[in-house]
Amino acid sequence: MMMSPESYYMGLKGKTAEEILAELNGLRREISELKAALRSNDFTVPDIKPSRGVRLTMTLDYFDMAKKALLEAGGEYIPTEDEQRALDFNARLDGLTVIEFSVSKHFLITKTLSADFSGGKTSAKIICETNPLYGNESRKKIGEIGRERLISRLRQIHMGDWDSAYNLPGILDGEDWSVTVRFAGGSEECFHGSNAYPFSFTRFCGIMGYEDDETDF
Repeated sequence: MMMSPESYYMGLKGKTAEEILAELNGLRREISELKAALRSNDFTVPDIKPSRGVRLTMTLDYFDMAKKALLEAGGEYIPTEDEQRALDFNARLDGLTVIEFSVSKHFLITKTLSADFSGGKTSAKIICETNPLYGNESRKKIGEIGRERLISRLRQIHMGDWDSAYNLPGILDGEDWSVTVRFAGGSEECFHGSNAYPFSFTRFCGIMGYEDDETDF
């Protein structure tokens, strides 16, 4: 069982900046190994409990706590290129205006969930549009979310550490998905995949209110 990020942070109290930096470097290696294992899509390698995705999320939480402890101990944190990209994404989230999440199953139906905070709105309806290959389109509200809460939760799931694309080669059918985050000023960040997913994708689906109900397809 993995300890909480708060307990991990308390365990760093009293350590020197050099000791904490060594911890950070160890966490960096573990994060890199977990990301590589998840990208490989090698199902012949058995996963253990907690899963690689959960371990990666928790290790990223520990990493954030170790950075905090390092600064408190008088050390200097110098991010890698990948770490800087995640930091930049988290900073850009303060300018979030629209988030859109689409899932297409078996080329038969597409569901698109979106929340629009443009115009300075502090909360927005989550709208679900369903576009079947056969039958009638539909559009309905499935929930509502506050802008600051959404931003906080996207940071909590380490969305900035997602790759831009996830694909499982050799499968022509199945599920395609995409996420687009738009920011003030017109810029956007896009993620997409086909039968492969980021480590915290299930938690993201929960944030957006998406339910994978096969009876809908």
